Amino acid sequence: MSDSASSAAEAARRSLVHEIRNALGAIRTATELLQRRYQPDGRDQRLFEVILSEIDRLSELAGAPPRRK
Repeated sequence: MSDSASSAAEAARRSLVHEIRNALGAIRTATELLQRRYQPDGRDQRLFEVILSEIDRLSELAGAPPRRK
């Protein structure tokens, strides 16, 4: 791959990662707001935990630092 093609591929990769991280941030915020509003318990709380855990997993794959719990 030429340097210009490599640079273009890297720019596209960075752009994609940026957009994925933005979307995951919005999904996390919406999930946290819903969780606070409805204060689920039991099975419903576990579903929120699964969603947030998967968001964190995908964020880390996209290069975000791990979240502190």
